[in-house]
Amino acid sequence: MPVSVSQYLFGNSLVNYAEGGALTNVPVWLDQFAEAAGNEYAAAGAYGFLRNFADRPEPRSDWGFDGVTPAQDEGEGFSDVSYDSVLITPANFIQDLAPDAPYWDDTRSPLDAILDIASDASSAQPGARIFIYEGWADMGPFSGQVTNDPAVMQAYHAHNMGAYHDWYVDLVDQANAADPDLELTLLPIGSTLSELFSTVLADIPATDLYVDSAPHGTETVYYLSAMMTYQASYGSPAPRPDSLPTGIHPEVLTHWDDIQTVIEDNLQESGVLEGSSGPVDPVDPVDPVDPV
Repeated sequence: MPVSVSQYLFGNSLVNYAEGGALTNVPVWLDQFAEAAGNEYAAAGAYGFLRNFADRPEPRSDWGFDGVTPAQDEGEGFSDVSYDSVLITPANFIQDLAPDAPYWDDTRSPLDAILDIASDASSAQPGARIFIYEGWADMGPFSGQVTNDPAVMQAYHAHNMGAYHDWYVDLVDQANAADPDLELTLLPIGSTLSELFSTVLADIPATDLYVDSAPHGTETVYYLSAMMTYQASYGSPAPRPDSLPTGIHPEVLTHWDDIQTVIEDNLQESGVLEGSSGPVDPVDPVDPVDPV
């Protein structure tokens, strides 16, 4: 029996890098995984930063993806359809201050914004599981351009797996302590990518993964991110393809099983597959429907 998942994304270009083309986003790959597994996927979302999302009267449905079923038809609002999961994506350059510290130009903090967004989303979608999507860190403090220099990339990946990841852990812990009913779950994308790029995929040059120091990714980065998001959304690993789509680095297929092991271990540790938020239990959706 096919599993249907309808997903809303409060996103930025670490979820959907429109300037990179039709394949530098998570939903298009997630949809292809779902189709290969005999499942169904529908998505909607919009670009913004946390305070933008918090200030909007209702989440917008601005995004469309080639081949992906829209989760909202034209004229439908966020509360008019049923979502199984909601992803909230903080910017990747605000981690120099604690999650509960105010923005430099505001009395609000990222934590305040998350609580506002998640509370409204939970009220409108009481059955949806809410994930905090951990994008990968800004590369600018390490290099003004993408480089294959081993020392630079080692420091960058160590940051993603260390202080940067810890910021997201603190954000989710603080949000759940402030409002336990939200049961937010961290989706550890950036830290897992850096673990992969430091171990089983260490032979892939950084210039094959990133296009600038923001750093926006190539198709391979969004493909790997979608593998993680798929398992979080459906509760099972992304299906292994017989061959990779054009643009995906061949090392991904070569090391598929090892990649899946790292992904599963990190999703387990983060509570995605089991823990306080409970197991993934998607339900059938109602008929549906830029740079960081």
